[in-house]
Amino acid sequence: MAYNTGNAIGSNDPRDLFDNAGNLDKLVNGPAQSYPDRLGVSRKSWAGMEADFQAFLLASGYQFLGDYAAALTLTARNQIVRYSGEYYRAAAATELPYTLTGTWATDAPFLVAMGDAVLRQDLSEAAGAAMVGALDITGAASTVAAELAALRADQYARRNAENLRAAYKRMRIDQLPVTIVCQGDSVTGGYDITSPDVIPGPDGVTRAPITYPGSMQYLLRL
Repeated sequence: MAYNTGNAIGSNDPRDLFDNAGNLDKLVNGPAQSYPDRLGVSRKSWAGMEADFQAFLLASGYQFLGDYAAALTLTARNQIVRYSGEYYRAAAATELPYTLTGTWATDAPFLVAMGDAVLRQDLSEAAGAAMVGALDITGAASTVAAELAALRADQYARRNAENLRAAYKRMRIDQLPVTIVCQGDSVTGGYDITSPDVIPGPDGVTRAPITYPGSMQYLLRL
C-alpha cells in the first residue's frame, strides 16, 4: 500500500520515503513505460526509456511526410517535407510538434533545407541502383540496377543468342555486311607448344581448342 501523503518535495516523512522506495522499484523493474510518482506526476520508466531508444533507432532514417501543405505536423527531427523540389526538416530551434501553416513566408524560419542528405540516403538503400540511369548494350535508356541484373549468366546467354540471330539475319537474309570484333590472347594464337590442348597449325602457331574460322586467321595474325 502507499501512503500518498501529498507532502511537498523535500519531505523527510518516513511515509514518503516508503512510497519513494516503492515507486523507484516500479520505475527500474516494472514492465510499464511510465508510472506516477508520489505526487501523481507520470514518470518515464526504464522500460519506457528502452522502448523510446529502440523507436529512435528504427526511425533514424528520414521520414517523408509529403509535399509542403497546411496542417502537416512535424513531430520528430527526422521528418521532412518537400517544397519547390527541396526537402526541409524542422530547425534545431523549432519546438515540436510544429504544424505547418501553408504560408511559406511564415514557416520558412522554422525549417532548414536538407541539401542532398535525402538523396544520399535514398541511393544507399537496396533500391538505390534503380535511381541511377544507364544505357544498355543497344544504347537504350536503362538503370544501373537493370544492367547489374543483366550480368547474370542466363540473361547473358539469352542476349548472346538474340545477337547471333540478328547477325545471321543481317548476313543471310538482308545480305548486309557484319562487322566482327575479335579479341585474342595467348590461348587463341601463341607459340606455347607444350599445352595438352594444342591444335597444330601448318605455320607452327599454337591454336586454342576452339579457333577462329580459317578465313579470319590470316587477318588476326597480321
